[in-house]
Amino acid sequence: MTHKRKELLKPDSDLVEGLKELRYRVENPNKQPSIALRGGETYKIINPANVQLLNYPPWQVGYKVVEDMLKPGMFTRTIFLKLPNEDIGEVDREEMGKMVIALSELMDEGQDIPTVDRIARDCMKFTQKFMVWYKVEQKPNIIIPGKVGNA
Repeated sequence: MTHKRKELLKPDSDLVEGLKELRYRVENPNKQPSIALRGGETYKIINPANVQLLNYPPWQVGYKVVEDMLKPGMFTRTIFLKLPNEDIGEVDREEMGKMVIALSELMDEGQDIPTVDRIARDCMKFTQKFMVWYKVEQKPNIIIPGKVGNA
């Protein structure tokens, strides 16, 4: 009997790159212009608290990050995976697996385990709590003696 080696599910590279760009845009609002032209519409101010969308036909991915007001430095990322006008439960396993693996680009390993909820017939919600690290310089302008080059 021959054993076929199972192929790893690999999402489309365009989707992965789009998700990386979406994550950068949402998590770095200070590096984005405050006024932008979107979809040929008039100029408007972009609110970083709104869900930002990535269209990957027939899928839509929404992403937003909100800080916990009671615990500064703690955030909740919410990812919406939507298949408009279709039942997301009827998607074949391989395609759904590729989408979920691609969504890992929006999550961090070593943080809270993501929770998954089906919130509508055509939409799933992934939620992950995470914490950012702030580096604080304890002794400013300290000089460390040493040579130039590799230590």
